[in-house]
Amino acid sequence: MESGSVAQSFTYGQGQAECEKIGTGLAIIRNQSDYNALMSTVLKSGILLDKRRNNKEIDDKIWISGRKSSGSWKWYTGEVIPTPWFWLPGEPNYGGCARLRTVTSPFEVKDHDCVEPVSFFYKLACE
Repeated sequence: MESGSVAQSFTYGQGQAECEKIGTGLAIIRNQSDYNALMSTVLKSGILLDKRRNNKEIDDKIWISGRKSSGSWKWYTGEVIPTPWFWLPGEPNYGGCARLRTVTSPFEVKDHDCVEPVSFFYKLACE
């Protein structure tokens, strides 16, 4: 997973395209270790602290790879997510793409509308 400090706003598809520019895809969370690594990378990057320090509103959403396709959740690689253990209780409930919500600790995984732009820290959320 790359670390960086660039924050922009993208739809899910635009975010995936940004990751592909550096030869990868949106972050995949196959297990607790992947989840912990992503959480650590985001926290160590300083992006969230910088936003708080500058008194800016925290846009806490980061796209990850999970996407609903043909009735099941899959990673960008096409692998079916066997049991999405990482969802916030009550999720997924309406959207077709997965994102991290980073204002809580541990981070929560929610679903979201794939075409509505949210903050996407592309170097942090790429594999």
